[in-house]
Amino acid sequence: MANELEKLVHELDSKLVEILVNIETLEHVQRELTNIRQKVDSVGGDDDILMTINGLLIRILDDLLFYTVADLNNNYKAASIIMESLSAQTNKD
Repeated sequence: MANELEKLVHELDSKLVEILVNIETLEHVQRELTNIRQKVDSVGGDDDILMTINGLLIRILDDLLFYTVADLNNNYKAASIIMESLSAQTNKD
């Protein structure tokens, strides 16, 4: 039982590292998309329908990415707390 629990703790730890790498990647993408959004917003171009559509799509993607990264960070933190609790339990045995 203790050996199986240790195995699960190590697997969870590995997955948390993978999630953290994904978070970092999404944060970089989010920063770049935000920079593009700011450039589109500063150009204006409301007269040009293509610019308006592209600007709208960029805003939607930027917002979606922002909330997705926030949720992923919250889930990572919650999983990390679980990992610490599991690790503490296995170290007691």
